[in-house]
Amino acid sequence: MPYEDADGYFMFGHVYMNLGNFDEAVRCFKKATEFADSSRPGANSFAAWFNIGVIYEVLGFKEKAIKAYKKCNDYDPAKERLKNLR
Repeated sequence: MPYEDADGYFMFGHVYMNLGNFDEAVRCFKKATEFADSSRPGANSFAAWFNIGVIYEVLGFKEKAIKAYKKCNDYDPAKERLKNLR
């Protein structure tokens, strides 16, 4: 694949998310978290997990969304979503 780094997977996760291909978006965001480095802050960590949480939340998978948001650590938007889900 042409996007063999966290930033590429993160970008394609957004593309798939915007196209409504949520399974592929989640796969790409999860793959982005497997890389040690990224040039965009959080592309390989909190931002990828936040997007996964948003997808799960929108699809009605509350427990999966909570798990994803918890992986965002101190990312304020994730903490806010967690408050709304509890």
